[in-house]
Amino acid sequence: MRSLQQILDELKSSQATAATNLDDVPPRNRPGMGIAKGDAVEAVQRLTDEYRRSLGQRLAIIFLEGDVLEQEKFAATSAVEAGALRVHAHDLYRKMATDIEPTIGVQRQFGGTQSGHLIRSMETLAKAAGVESLLPVPRLLEVATCKDEAAVADVCRQLIRSQVGDGLNCKHLERVIADAAISAGSSTNSVPVVIVGAQEEIEALEQGIPAVTRIRAIVREQVDGKQVLEVFNALKQQLKGNKSKKSAQQEKPKLDTNLNPNPNPNLDQTQE
Repeated sequence: MRSLQQILDELKSSQATAATNLDDVPPRNRPGMGIAKGDAVEAVQRLTDEYRRSLGQRLAIIFLEGDVLEQEKFAATSAVEAGALRVHAHDLYRKMATDIEPTIGVQRQFGGTQSGHLIRSMETLAKAAGVESLLPVPRLLEVATCKDEAAVADVCRQLIRSQVGDGLNCKHLERVIADAAISAGSSTNSVPVVIVGAQEEIEALEQGIPAVTRIRAIVREQVDGKQVLEVFNALKQQLKGNKSKKSAQQEKPKLDTNLNPNPNPNLDQTQE
């Protein structure tokens, strides 16, 4: 299996070629560059898919519970101290709400028009996540009043979870995590991700998002570096335990228990 860094290097090169403006290329070179650009566009998709598959075998996910504001503080501290990625569990529904919000009238009602936009938004996001079939699609049972965009997202979440399930959200979050990791250039053998905002769906997300290890953490009030250190030490111990088990069974990609490529010495992490 190739390393994440090898995939990222090739992906970056392909992205640069795919972004070429043929109008800036001398006329005599355009045919050849046009072919190269087309090949690069296909390569970007192929390499992105390869990165996502490989990332799932390196993800170390922390599902946060407790006060949402404190969860956000924990995620922000984790990003600084351990290079962790932050993803919101309801990103799918928030994106849908952003699409639907312009259709909400002065009465702020979520009705048949909004239901149609919800299905179209689902189709777009499902395609981006690699989901081919959306059956069944949610049906609006009664008109809902939404005071703001956050309430629209809540309606989308309730409709989809009650009638479709959590599968689309899992696939969407898998893509969001991979996109965030690519953007951050994550290439270590263990990539930490902090998921905030998960509620009743936390168990489904644990089962549906590929990862090498997962833990839950209930954030306390007044999040500080000490609390973050405790959680990441627990995550490191679980990673080490998983590595020992896998080594005893068969050869697997080595797990790097250093969760940050540029570790903060206060976290007491050592580079392998």
